[in-house]
Amino acid sequence: MKSIGVLFAFIVAVLYFFPFVFYFFPIANTKMILGVMGLCAIGFNASKSKLPVANNAIVLTSVLAFVVSFCALVSVVVNEKSDYTYVSYFISMWVWLGAAYFLAIVIRFVHGEISIPLVLNYLIAVCAFQCLYAVLIMHFPFFDNLQRSIVGSLGMAEVGAKTRALERIHGFSAALDFSGTRFAVIEMCICYMLYSSPYKRWHKTALFLYAGCFMLIAVVGNMIARTTSVGVLVGLAYCLYALLFSKDNTQKKQVSLMFLFFGVLAIVLAVLLYNNNQTYHENLRFAFEGFFSLWENGEWNTNSNDILVDMYRWPETLHTWIIGDGYFNNPVRTDPYYIGYQWKGFYMGSDVGFVRFIFYFGLVGLLVFSIFMITVGRLCMNLSRRFRLMFFLAILINFIVWFKVATDLFLFFAPFLWITMLMEKDAEYKIYIPVAKV
Repeated sequence: MKSIGVLFAFIVAVLYFFPFVFYFFPIANTKMILGVMGLCAIGFNASKSKLPVANNAIVLTSVLAFVVSFCALVSVVVNEKSDYTYVSYFISMWVWLGAAYFLAIVIRFVHGEISIPLVLNYLIAVCAFQCLYAVLIMHFPFFDNLQRSIVGSLGMAEVGAKTRALERIHGFSAALDFSGTRFAVIEMCICYMLYSSPYKRWHKTALFLYAGCFMLIAVVGNMIARTTSVGVLVGLAYCLYALLFSKDNTQKKQVSLMFLFFGVLAIVLAVLLYNNNQTYHENLRFAFEGFFSLWENGEWNTNSNDILVDMYRWPETLHTWIIGDGYFNNPVRTDPYYIGYQWKGFYMGSDVGFVRFIFYFGLVGLLVFSIFMITVGRLCMNLSRRFRLMFFLAILINFIVWFKVATDLFLFFAPFLWITMLMEKDAEYKIYIPVAKV
């Protein structure tokens, strides 16, 4: 019975972390469906006095999200535009919170407890599943057809025409930089879990699974989206920091040997597949294009970096710098009065996060949005002394990703914002000394 519960919680985690539209129910995506269910559960529990009506973390998060929406509204109204992408951010934030609450109560119901490591375990499993599914799609068309029979064409990750046109592989509604950002933060979390465990020694099975998931996501995740490499590098940097300053030599040796084993295994398999399989040959060259360029030409160079440099376009007027132009998405096809830069991608031809936010609601909006993300991260940092640095690194990854693409990691932080409200009064230790069984 417990296994069925774990499977159900895993499915909910997949629907939460990689939302998509059902082919047979195109009205709302899975995030919205879970959000409605979660908000109903919040209302029910609040009415039964099982949940505080107000919580400082949730209230502060809501206020700052409302200010972000207000800045977007000012920009849209003053510029007389109709792009309401971030005007509704307050609503979107609460949909994520509702969905995160539903995920959290499902996990607590299945395991009888809720903790930071336990939530992380589900998110790690979800990302590993997406990478395994991507491998299955590469080898067996059945799995791609199965996905297309379930996922509608409006899926957030655009797993249809766009990924095929770019010759990218994808998971189960997991593709492009949206997925890469999620993979990145989870890669960092795996490293943090391994080197900051409360246990003197890892159980061999748990250590094997964590290290294996890290290498799987590092390789296949980069084939899906090279944004994954941000988390890989941040995670490995933390590993180096832990190796230099951690006092637990037994745990360091145990984890490092397992990492070394999977690293060597990943390299051997990659070389064999690269030389004997055309599909892997192309995808590995894409995933690690910079390394191939360095080896073959003596310099680090990737096609996406060249495109990214060209995407750094800055406002030419003080008005735009302050409150933006009111455009976040490409207005060429949506605004009949638009006579500006003609490009079929993003407004002003830029997908860079910082640039798009400035063009949308100026430095004022960017500052407020940055404060919102930092505050959300700090609220999670206050949950646990042991995991404080992990949440700081997650904030760092969010801002690093903004140098490449406009997406945020609020969905990662959201489940943890509910932990203190879902803990039993006599079980506070579960936050500071995690007891998740791995």
